[in-house]
Amino acid sequence: MRLTNLKIKNLPIGKRVHDGRGLYLTLSSPGRGKWTFRYMLNKKAKEMGLGKYPEVSLAETRKRHFASLLKVADGIDPFEMEKKAPIVSGEEIDRGVESTEC
Repeated sequence: MRLTNLKIKNLPIGKRVHDGRGLYLTLSSPGRGKWTFRYMLNKKAKEMGLGKYPEVSLAETRKRHFASLLKVADGIDPFEMEKKAPIVSGEEIDRGVESTEC
């Protein structure tokens, strides 16, 4: 089932709902939930979080999902890439500074 903002508002609590191609939304309470991407890589099932709902919109989640799909198609694990990326705080982003600390 392809999700829309109206469908999301009417979803049952606790049920994982499929948007397509491995993208899921699970509501934990009315108006709150999490986006996940489930995929197979090297014959192993994996799951990756894409953000909290509603902080991350449906449109933004689909962009993140598509970028992750491209990585999986190239044989790259998007979850492992995300773990290896340097952690940058919001304040550092505002100042244009990247953190090299791990």
